[in-house]
Amino acid sequence: MKKIEALEKSMVGSALAKGEEIIQEEEGLYKYIEAGNVIERPLRAKLDLVAKLRADLRFLYLQIYLRVKQVLTPEQ
Repeated sequence: MKKIEALEKSMVGSALAKGEEIIQEEEGLYKYIEAGNVIERPLRAKLDLVAKLRADLRFLYLQIYLRVKQVLTPEQ
């Protein structure tokens, strides 16, 4: 159980930081759209960045899952 708690602690900070980054980028995206004069290329770049950040966050959660799975016994 201690190994699982240590894994969780080591990853939670990274996940929270990534989540904050996603929120900031999404807010920037919405402000860009609301301001008008939207240009396709910068819009695509902003959307791609948000998608990448979300994928990074999902990867962090899957890393935790896989590492916990390695620590658990078959009975657990």
